[in-house]
Amino acid sequence: MRAETTHQPRPRFQPWQRNLIVILVFLIADQLAFPLYESLGIEMNWDSLTERFLLNHSWQFLPPLAIASLFFGFRRAPWALGLQDSLWTGLAVGVFCTLPMLIGYAVFGTFSPGERPLWSQTAYSLFPGVFEEIFFRGFLFGLLFRFGGWGFLPASLLGAVFFGAGHMWQGADLAETAGVVAITATGAVWFAYLYAEWDDNLWVPITFHVLMNAWWGLFAISDTALGGAVGNIFRFATIALSIAVTVWMVRRRGSGSRVRGRWLSQRSTPEPLSSPA
Repeated sequence: MRAETTHQPRPRFQPWQRNLIVILVFLIADQLAFPLYESLGIEMNWDSLTERFLLNHSWQFLPPLAIASLFFGFRRAPWALGLQDSLWTGLAVGVFCTLPMLIGYAVFGTFSPGERPLWSQTAYSLFPGVFEEIFFRGFLFGLLFRFGGWGFLPASLLGAVFFGAGHMWQGADLAETAGVVAITATGAVWFAYLYAEWDDNLWVPITFHVLMNAWWGLFAISDTALGGAVGNIFRFATIALSIAVTVWMVRRRGSGSRVRGRWLSQRSTPEPLSSPA
């Protein structure tokens, strides 16, 4: 339960102004990162995993931190982005619910970490899982849904469109590309659901994202990015288990779902701009 705040500071921006700033900053960061690097003389060498991951994900952390600090103050920015809640809760839920993928891939796949060193394997799993969740869920979805008065569907679907489009490169042909976009866009809505229902604890979707990347990278389960029948059976088993655990948690918590009744718009007042005491 969140503690009630007795005094609210005068908002620096109106809700529509904050929403507009969030969307514009998101679009600029999402679309102009690589041209900006090129204008600064930074060469994007995609053969270097270190350079790829560090540069590719730096813009997914710095703009959200800057905007959250502008709206809420630097000390409260982690809270506004969902990073102040329990890391251990995120780890426990994520590890348990991704067990179907780990066990299924270990049984039906082949342990094949490839020729990448341990650092590259860790970067492949950790960097996208952490920074994409901060950018897409904590920043875009979170600020619109928690503080901007947007309903769950418009707030999550906006990010899902760009999240899916950002994975188009994984498809080898038109059909595979369409499948990859559909799966990743669906995953974006699912991650947003987990974030909202677990009391805005961003460590929950972060852990899922990191571990699902890790299990996929450690075991050769399919020749395509789509994963094939076996890969997707255990992927969707993980999703189903996570939803079941989340529904159980919501009922046990007793305060009701934070998504239900807020599908298209917020019927209740959005969260206060100050963090809980």
